[in-house]
Amino acid sequence: MARSSSESIPVARSERLVLGLFTAAVFLSALLLFGVQPMFSRMVLPQLGGSPSVWSVAMVFFQSMLLAGYAYAHFLAGTQNRRLAVAMHLALLTGALLMLPLSIADWGAPPASGTAFWLLGLFTVSIGLPFFALAANNPLLQTWFVRTGHREAHDPYFLYAASNIGSFLALLSYPLLLEPAFTLHTQGWMWSGGFVLLDVSDPVNPQHISTLPVYPPLGSSIAVHTAIPLPGRQLAVINSEALNERCAEPVNMAGIVDLSDETDPVLISLFPTPEVPEGYPASSFREKGGRFGPHNQHQYQHQPCLAPVENHIYLTYFNAGLQIFDISDPYFPRIAGYYIADDPTTRRGPLPTDLVTQAEDVLVDRRGYAYVTDKNAGVSILRFQG
Repeated sequence: MARSSSESIPVARSERLVLGLFTAAVFLSALLLFGVQPMFSRMVLPQLGGSPSVWSVAMVFFQSMLLAGYAYAHFLAGTQNRRLAVAMHLALLTGALLMLPLSIADWGAPPASGTAFWLLGLFTVSIGLPFFALAANNPLLQTWFVRTGHREAHDPYFLYAASNIGSFLALLSYPLLLEPAFTLHTQGWMWSGGFVLLDVSDPVNPQHISTLPVYPPLGSSIAVHTAIPLPGRQLAVINSEALNERCAEPVNMAGIVDLSDETDPVLISLFPTPEVPEGYPASSFREKGGRFGPHNQHQYQHQPCLAPVENHIYLTYFNAGLQIFDISDPYFPRIAGYYIADDPTTRRGPLPTDLVTQAEDVLVDRRGYAYVTDKNAGVSILRFQG
């Protein structure tokens, strides 16, 4: 039976929508896949002082992961249960999404020899999963399009054209447009945003109120690691997280945000950067080794056993120990106290590369006792009497 004209209109719209979605997804996958290769290689270059071996290892890594992604796509395309195949690939994309934003993983210092294997490991833990997922995306999408029953499914080679355009555009735009115009940090966020765009397809989302860009002045690719609202004060304390040892990154900071107008939040102050106390064995925290910068604040979480957050902010600072800030005047926060544990003598984990104190987390109970964890030194129990 022939379709009436009224029936053919929604069918035609549906087919155009399917065609557009597959074409856009293939184009964006190729754009991200080939755009990230020179971008991430540039991020890694300073780790070895700009050594040309970085580019050689990058080529080996990306080509190997590309081949692995194609092999995975071939396996998944041959799976009889299509729903299972789609679920497996969505799970892979979700796992890759959790590794964003794009940044260099904490992989320790380069060894004196065997740097090629060290670099392969760094690439794998930093970008391996997102790149692998993207490598598999296009062959899977092209295979699944053929199976949709679409009128164009018999000749899907226009999808290859979309893929090639995305690839060439990425390779041409990076040296000509992206690299000259944006910092590596911004490039990483742009790439991560594109990846999220590709992966998030659920139209039901929480309402967005506002966005406050805080990089700069807050450093590292995790511009905001923690944000703690202060009840009754229309303020929030935010901090970035130090990621690289020996300060191989922008300075990481903490600060206070005015939330009196939630549609227009304002960063009103920054916490002072801790300095080594008089007589300390290191000339500066930057040269001490390990990570230096903020990590976690004490979080009240409305637990009756924990102290509420009022005028004192307890903030772990890795090799600068626990730093306590007085924010009674939110426009001029000051350091009210600190505790820096002795460097541990026994290694209980692989990090940091230099065996120095690394204060990680802090909780303060209602009695005023602060519990500070260290990567290798365990737990210290303190009481602030300032």
